[in-house]
Amino acid sequence: MTSKNKFIQLMDYFKITFKLLIENKNILMPIIFFILSRTLVSILFVLSLLPTISNLNEMLQIINNPNSKAMLNIEPILNQLTGLPLITFIILIIISTFGFTMLEAKLYINYAKIIPNKSKSEKGLIRTFIAFLVANILIMFMWIIIAIPYAFIGLVTLSLGFAIIPFLLDILLLYYKGIYVVSDKNIFSSLVTSIKFAWKNIIISAILQLIILISNLGNLMRKGSYYSQNLNGFLKYESQDTEKYIEDYMSKIDKFIPSNAKFIIKMLDIVQTILIPISFLLIISMAVVFVIKQVISAYFSLTATYVYCELNDNDKQDENDMEIV
Repeated sequence: MTSKNKFIQLMDYFKITFKLLIENKNILMPIIFFILSRTLVSILFVLSLLPTISNLNEMLQIINNPNSKAMLNIEPILNQLTGLPLITFIILIIISTFGFTMLEAKLYINYAKIIPNKSKSEKGLIRTFIAFLVANILIMFMWIIIAIPYAFIGLVTLSLGFAIIPFLLDILLLYYKGIYVVSDKNIFSSLVTSIKFAWKNIIISAILQLIILISNLGNLMRKGSYYSQNLNGFLKYESQDTEKYIEDYMSKIDKFIPSNAKFIIKMLDIVQTILIPISFLLIISMAVVFVIKQVISAYFSLTATYVYCELNDNDKQDENDMEIV
């Protein structure tokens, strides 16, 4: 089949999966639940900072008074930050990392349920979540292992490699989540099968990944550059004396705040009157953007899963026909 015919075939798959998505809109409900929970926790985090900002403002106004002999004591402020703000921040981090993987797991299970001629996935949510989490960790370690050759190739090819290598790896790993939920394979076999299947169907896989890439251009170099650039930073951080670093940092704060009290008071007033309301608008607007992006991503993920099911079934049918002949 020529590249043109493969492109036409892929467009047909897009039409089919679009119809499937329209007819089964309820499978996208986990996206709404995820973004609502993250948005509510984000708003709660911002609200939890208000008492701390107010107390710090009052303390600085007292210190800034010429007749006052009060000394700066930021310990009560720090104690406040370790309460509800810290708890909501930790919950937000958990939702943004593990929660997103849980969202993907639920969505892929839903894909398996609506693809025609495929039995419902017998793999539960927790099992799929753990499998995807393991895959994410494996892929992260893979990037750490290839960080040096990746950087070398990128430099030698005048930065072209920084874009090409993540794109090629994304092609090879395009199907593993879909394979996991529509088959009896474990996550390791799914990764291997994805690589083999994508290589065997490289043209249609490359076109599909290119379309996904164009829909989200920010992902072109994000994955590779993230792991390779942050490896050095991680090693440097680990080699520091953490306790000494914290002491030096707190000492700088103790010196900086009293000498810049007027400026900090003005900034805190701006934060309370302008930035806090703006932050609520940003949180809500980001939630809307995330929903749109995630729906588009779900459409492409469903298409990739459908492509695997169709082409894999065709391959099996061809093998059976050959055996009959």
